[in-house]
Amino acid sequence: GLTRTTTRGTLRDGDLGRKSTADAADLDLNFDDPDNGEQRPRRNPLCWAPNDYRPNRVVGNSARRTTQALRASGFFNTSTHRDAVISSKKKLPQGKPRPSRNVENIAAERIQRTYRAWKMYCTANKDWIEITSVCAVRIQANWRAYFIRRRQLDKAARQIQRMARGFIVRKTLIRHRAAVRISRVMVGYLCRKELRRVAAAVVDMQRLVRGHLGRMYARAVREQKTAVCSVVQKTWRAHLARKEWRQQEREKE
Repeated sequence: GLTRTTTRGTLRDGDLGRKSTADAADLDLNFDDPDNGEQRPRRNPLCWAPNDYRPNRVVGNSARRTTQALRASGFFNTSTHRDAVISSKKKLPQGKPRPSRNVENIAAERIQRTYRAWKMYCTANKDWIEITSVCAVRIQANWRAYFIRRRQLDKAARQIQRMARGFIVRKTLIRHRAAVRISRVMVGYLCRKELRRVAAAVVDMQRLVRGHLGRMYARAVREQKTAVCSVVQKTWRAHLARKEWRQQEREKE
């Protein structure tokens, strides 16, 4: 199987959580480094950041087992970036002189004292940390359940609002259509009534104008006939007068 020598020992297929070679391949291991000729693992992008040893990642049972497995496997115990940083620092010009051995010892003791105090605190308060973790998980579960219920209630409220608004809009549209229909009927009635009034007025005007024109035509015809009769009467009376005058002349003779 796959083997790799680390600072903690030799890595085999069974050390990776008792997985097979195919499972180890799924962890995206790449042991070939053409630049340095070394065998180094390549970080899986699906995992968290390497060297993530914060308390909340170490205290829990599952997190503790995962961290122990990763540390035992040496999957994240790589010194690539550290060596690169150290080599780059060596190349840079040294602005300040290196502190003395005494200062380094004091700093190392302070670091060790802080780490031991933190470790002692974690050991002493193990129960409290586990209880806090359980309480946090329960609070998160309650919050997520509440959030899901709230989302469902919001969805139901939106649906009710949509239905209510649709009902109000449809009711308003029905009233609007009724008002439009009433307005259309009333406007049609008023228009027809006005048309009847205008038609009656037009008929009256036409009757008056035609009566006036008829009377003028009758007057002109009567005047013309009167003039003709006058001419005929004058002619006839002149004829009778001449006839009577001739008769009187004959009697005188």
